[in-house]
Amino acid sequence: MRIFVEGFQDLIDCTNNLELGQYMFIGNWIPNYLLQCNESDASRFLDSLLSLINKLNSIMSAQLPVSQDNQLILMYNALWEQLVPYVKKVSSNPSSPYQISDIAAVLTILSLKSSFSHCVKKRAIDLFSFFITHDMIDVRLLCRYLGQISRCVQLHHILKTYSITLIKGWLRCLILVSNNDNCNEDLSLFTNYIVSLPEIQEILNETKVTIIHQKDCLENFLIALQLKYSSLQALIFLNNVVRMNKTEIIKCFIKNAFGTICDVVMFCENMNPCKKEAKDILNFILDMHLVRNDSDIGNDLMDVFSKLCHEHLAFTSRALFDLFEEVIFVAPDLVARFLPQLEQKIKEVEFKRGVGFDRALSCLEEGGSAMIKSYHSIPGPKSLPLIGTLWAYLPFIGKYKFDRLHRNGLLKLKEFGPLVREEIIPGVSIVWVFKPEDIEMIYRCEGHYPERRSHLALQKYRLDKPEMYSSGGLLPTVIKEFILKKMNDINKNASTQSSLLEIYLSKDNIDMKDIFGITADLMLAGIDTISKNMDKQEKMFNELFKLMSVDDLITEEILLKCFYTKAVMNETFRMNPVSIGIGRILTQNVVLSNYHVPARTIVVTQNQISSRLPEYFLNPDEFIPERWIRDSSNKLSHHPFLVLPFGYGPRTCIARRLAEQNLQLFLINVKFISY
Repeated sequence: MRIFVEGFQDLIDCTNNLELGQYMFIGNWIPNYLLQCNESDASRFLDSLLSLINKLNSIMSAQLPVSQDNQLILMYNALWEQLVPYVKKVSSNPSSPYQISDIAAVLTILSLKSSFSHCVKKRAIDLFSFFITHDMIDVRLLCRYLGQISRCVQLHHILKTYSITLIKGWLRCLILVSNNDNCNEDLSLFTNYIVSLPEIQEILNETKVTIIHQKDCLENFLIALQLKYSSLQALIFLNNVVRMNKTEIIKCFIKNAFGTICDVVMFCENMNPCKKEAKDILNFILDMHLVRNDSDIGNDLMDVFSKLCHEHLAFTSRALFDLFEEVIFVAPDLVARFLPQLEQKIKEVEFKRGVGFDRALSCLEEGGSAMIKSYHSIPGPKSLPLIGTLWAYLPFIGKYKFDRLHRNGLLKLKEFGPLVREEIIPGVSIVWVFKPEDIEMIYRCEGHYPERRSHLALQKYRLDKPEMYSSGGLLPTVIKEFILKKMNDINKNASTQSSLLEIYLSKDNIDMKDIFGITADLMLAGIDTISKNMDKQEKMFNELFKLMSVDDLITEEILLKCFYTKAVMNETFRMNPVSIGIGRILTQNVVLSNYHVPARTIVVTQNQISSRLPEYFLNPDEFIPERWIRDSSNKLSHHPFLVLPFGYGPRTCIARRLAEQNLQLFLINVKFISY
């Protein structure tokens, strides 16, 4: 593949004429190669692609207009179709190369050429909006993209229509980018453009504040905002006006100023006297008999709440929900009246951005309007002073057993429901999670650096054996004899083809204790069982027999076609997973099954139990690999977070592909040996 890529790069560099059919070489191999190759190879290849796009941009600028069947247009379409999905996919990765932003910027600029149709220009605007509004974009790439876009004077008239969104993106970059970051030059370019916007010019001119130096930019802008909008006196005046308790004044205030008061409550700092004054006005208005009983005023309030949702639900939903919590204490009936609209707004935002994208939007359970319940109201086994729930695990008197985790979980599910809080010892609680929707929420809220409790007993075992282990590692086992034997075999057969383990063992300057540790982890993490269902084994063998003979070499192409073998693996993982689930220490507050669960709480998912419940799988106790085959009559949709043998997110098993491939090879070899 590398030879092909190098040939493609030579093809790009050898001529400036792009109408020799080069577009036919652009295909889905490009994103596939970029996702699979190492970092340095990806960077070099992206440089070549960027050179190609720049060359295309230069040629098309000189040849305008260009017919739609021209090879330059065909080249552009092929590059867009292959590169834009790749750019969007990797743009949230902090280690993605800077060329990602350059490619996105040049494609955006190129797409807005006058020779392109309105449809093409619209998708350029969509790419621009993706970079500006997508919360997960790496800020380094965002700065680079904005800097490159701001260089193009021809785009300034288009950018002005997105001035508010651009200012939000600019502030985000100022906050997240440190002074020693490499993207400061790009941010300075974009800052120069932002300062030229009429909205910013008005603020700076009135306050006589200048924004020049990068390091003082954010501070000076905040000073300018404070000088322009220092509104404590205005709030005090409004407070006095509304307390006149005149119907017409109240109606006018709610229509024209109540939304601004809510903004101050949501976004002003707690220590700022403006927030205290705004809260006072808010509470007074909501507590008025006139407001609570006049239907017209009530409708006006609903309109204000609806506008607040339209403005803030997609990007600052947490502040909005904090506001509604304030309102609940004074006027719970108004919040209850607005709940149907709020639920509809949430569904609209989730539909546009993807279900579960904004964690704060999950404060309301889908389809329900019940208020969030407290953490301490989560049901669970009774905890006694000093001993917690340990009494429930004692022989004879307890119903749980320490060596029967699956049975314990099933009993708790039946008795307490899909969310169980257990205080095993006083002051240390664990929340057991059974619903796949809650499991998904835990994974999506764990952030870039998930936390979990260490395997303390296993760690102690390894640390007590310094002659064998350099660290606590993952799982302890004694395999010294196996390692030494394997190394002797390598020395005797140095010329033969090496396996992954043999390559690792043959490295120079490697610590023997590291060899013991990594081999133990690889062996124990790969252990699994094969189903005893003879009819399923026979189906698997028939599939293999159609693809190859006993003496054939197993190739990657054969593995890709072993659909039933993969289904056997998935069904085995469902029925007999390597663990009951995963444990996490929550890094933020979440809502699970309509209960508030605070940050730093230990949660443990119960995938093993949930994967055998009839509400999620038909005939859950039967071994049916066909349920995983797309074209099978037994194929039924299931929640993607029920069966996760390798985890999900940042803590996904790093050797997942290797493990899956080796399990396939193991199943195939075992079957052929038995044949």
